[in-house]
Amino acid sequence: MNKNIQDTMLMEEELLDKINQILSNITESGLLNMLAAASDPEAIRRLIQILVNPSTMKLFDNIDVLLNQSGDISKTLSEPVEPISLFAFLMRLRDKDVSRGLARLLAIL
Repeated sequence: MNKNIQDTMLMEEELLDKINQILSNITESGLLNMLAAASDPEAIRRLIQILVNPSTMKLFDNIDVLLNQSGDISKTLSEPVEPISLFAFLMRLRDKDVSRGLARLLAIL
């Protein structure tokens, strides 16, 4: 069998395993029953389409990283900050970590 076909089949199998795990979790938590009671079948079908979307699966894969970073950000934002002069600000931009962080912030905006 072609190597690309094998890789594709392996990726699809992993994706199906993740989908199965997510659907099991949703069923075990009772969320699926609540949705079934509150929604029509078309809405559930659309929700499943969203959950099966590859970009949603990628988000689920990286959710722990995102949550850890948001915790670090909230901790940093809660620390008191002393005002600095424009010259001191420019001097701090020379720090590699500061300039990298500012670049990421600007990329997000």
